Amino acid sequence: MTDIEIIELLEKELSIMTKVEITMKGSFQTDENGNVTSVDIAYLKLTEIPTSLLKLKNLKTLYMQETLIVDITPLLKLKKLQYLDCTGCDKIDTDSFIRFLEQGKQLKYVSFFISWSFKIFPREALNHNLTLNTNHDRDYLETCLNMDGYGEFPPLPMLELGYRNPQFYYNNYLYELIDKYKRAENSNNYDRNKNSRLNQIKNEIISELLNRYYKKYKKKNELPYSIRKISIYYFYEIEELLIDYFAINKETKEINDPHWIFITGENGYGKSLLLRAIIIGLFGDKDGNAILTNEGDFYLEFTNNKELCVNTVGSNFNENFVSFQKFAAYGPARLNKSPRPFNDSKTNSLFNSVGELLDIEERLIAWEKDDGQESYFNSAKEILENLLKPQIKEIIIDRKGTETTVKYIEFKGDNKREFKELASGYRSVISMIGDIIIRLSKHQPEIKDFKELAGIVIIDEIDLHLHPKWQKTMIEKLTILFPKIQFIVSTHSPIPILGAPENTVIINIQRTENKGITAKKLDIDVSKLTPNSILTSPVFGFEDINSNEADIDEIETADIYSNVEAEKRMKAKLRILKQNDEDFFNSLKVE
Repeated sequence: MTDIEIIELLEKELSIMTKVEITMKGSFQTDENGNVTSVDIAYLKLTEIPTSLLKLKNLKTLYMQETLIVDITPLLKLKKLQYLDCTGCDKIDTDSFIRFLEQGKQLKYVSFFISWSFKIFPREALNHNLTLNTNHDRDYLETCLNMDGYGEFPPLPMLELGYRNPQFYYNNYLYELIDKYKRAENSNNYDRNKNSRLNQIKNEIISELLNRYYKKYKKKNELPYSIRKISIYYFYEIEELLIDYFAINKETKEINDPHWIFITGENGYGKSLLLRAIIIGLFGDKDGNAILTNEGDFYLEFTNNKELCVNTVGSNFNENFVSFQKFAAYGPARLNKSPRPFNDSKTNSLFNSVGELLDIEERLIAWEKDDGQESYFNSAKEILENLLKPQIKEIIIDRKGTETTVKYIEFKGDNKREFKELASGYRSVISMIGDIIIRLSKHQPEIKDFKELAGIVIIDEIDLHLHPKWQKTMIEKLTILFPKIQFIVSTHSPIPILGAPENTVIINIQRTENKGITAKKLDIDVSKLTPNSILTSPVFGFEDINSNEADIDEIETADIYSNVEAEKRMKAKLRILKQNDEDFFNSLKVE
């Protein structure tokens, strides 16, 4: 029996079931071989699945909105069914729907309507690779907002979600409601509790859906605290910027949080702006009495002790906002230390040009003096000495009379120097790393060994004040010394990237007149590149790194300078041989 003949049987069966003559013309589609691939039986008051429909073995799409069907498990016989639209089928039995989702492994898209009588949770489908589309009306949404509690099921119809991407989009009705509340803000009818309830419900739903999504992935390397995704809208020169899923490998189904995230781009392109946006998404738009921004909307997904959090800041601020505390942020100015800079501001260094950081020397003196805090002293001392090697071999507390100072003993000459006598590179490292230790340990008082500190550290222009050799080794050392910290840094130099570990993420910032500031995650394995190839790659975008005045034939192509010197010596010997035996060299020429 052909599929067309089956459709004729289906017409008769539908006519009997509905007591109305049914004509299927225009309600089914076929492929080039005459196989029926799509059937539309929507709005027919059917109470069960027609048996003839189940004979269409090539059926991929089925529209059956507003039917009265209770059991949809017979549809499992349609092994090629991928798209099902049962919007408005509020009689479907919950167990039937769940079995359908669990056993229909080929399914890609299911659309339905939830009403009070249809207690099916979209969350039951989240263990499957499905795209779920929920529809609803304004009255139902407003009813959800007036609920004192969810009771048995949460109002998931407020979201339209493309789960397979996975990208999450708010339904237009939700936006309309938010806009309505904003317009009515000054009127007597404005209900602040209703608006806050809207945001609360919305963000609880998103967090739960995302956590369920992440649970599908194996944990190859999951940091306690890490950035997963950020979206920024209308933040100064940023009109729309999305950096998607730093940690997820969709091919291997693994979560592998990057230890380092590098941000590159030309001066004035917006690297610092992006770093500030990340802090606002993590911490909020206020730091004490300081307002960090009055512009922009921010959406940030991050892990907080391995639990996924979703923060929104701006016009869609949510009451479930998690003000993340285990972070440290630094702008380019970080040479000075102060016991209490600007009332211990957490963001001052990144948002202002004055870079006064918390005084690690003051803490070292206090820790060394107190027997109960000796472990803190030894741990901080070990970390700083490791970073300052080989120039500095030891840090000591020098007590003379009433004066107590921290001294740095050099390897050469055993000179004891104070902080102010050190070169800017050393002062920068001591100030910043000391500040990191103080800030992160404040929120992790149980940790005695500072190498166990976890958190997120943001550094603008990490290469500043550092010799190229130190730029590379600094990244390598910080990776080893702080294995639980995620570093997000900007750089103008390729050298720090040479020291980056495997799974490093590189974000390149571009700026154009039409699109403003944009960002792109680069799919480049820098561990296999030389400095020159990094400079000429999209990471930095050099088109030509050769001297404008150099003869192309004289350009040295060796990657290591010792090879350049060896090649010079070899060429000099060849010139001498050529002068002494001209005929020998002439005989080597190819005609």
